[in-house]
Amino acid sequence: MRFEKYARPQSFEEALKVLKDEKDSRIIGGTTFLRLNKKGFNIAIDLSDLDINYIKETDDKVFIGAYTSLREIETSEIIKKNFGDLFTKALKHIIGVQFRNIATIGGSVYGRFGFSDVITALSILDCEIELVEHGNINFTDFVKAGKYKDIIKAIILKKNNPKISYQMIRKSDADFPILTTAISKTDKIKIVVGSRPQLATHAIKAEKFINGLELNEENIAKAAEIASEELTFGNDIRSSKEYKQQVVKVLIRRALEEIK
Repeated sequence: MRFEKYARPQSFEEALKVLKDEKDSRIIGGTTFLRLNKKGFNIAIDLSDLDINYIKETDDKVFIGAYTSLREIETSEIIKKNFGDLFTKALKHIIGVQFRNIATIGGSVYGRFGFSDVITALSILDCEIELVEHGNINFTDFVKAGKYKDIIKAIILKKNNPKISYQMIRKSDADFPILTTAISKTDKIKIVVGSRPQLATHAIKAEKFINGLELNEENIAKAAEIASEELTFGNDIRSSKEYKQQVVKVLIRRALEEIK
């Protein structure tokens, strides 16, 4: 990826102005595929001076700055204390430690990649995206709406003591996933499937079915079947849509058994 100009703004207002005023502008920082892309852009915007590399908590929320690396999240005691091993399981197979040391949470979310373990994991939490111009937006709404011409400041996670399971299948360690599934249980159960290969999404019909029911073998199997039928799967270089449709039933069953 090539840029004609480089900007290192000293405020979010300055950064947003450059992003909106300059044609073909791109936020960089943790953009780990820059060297692999031959496309040219007008200006690179580096947010390194805006102090958005942090993991903080209050009594009821956890705040993750957009420039926080995936490795920092993977190893954070604050994250583990509040969300168990969700992010360890979701992040530990992403290419390698060196990659996770430079890949950021903001870049991973803003890219909205279909293969993103990060988006699958965040989608089952009570989560918001803090944007400079648009303020706080529900995470699922942000993902559905597509890319905003805006800047991510932070990811905000609500502390509500969820039971969580993260399941995935890969051909090999460090490869992109064939399929990802995450399930959480608080007052209700959330079921999210990613790498279909489309973007992670809720299995809404399966959620409606299983909520309020006992998590027994029959209901779990039925919820997994409903999810496999309601979601759209596609072919990619790793597997066929038929394979994904069968595997998702196994992953959902495993996840629901784990949160019982």
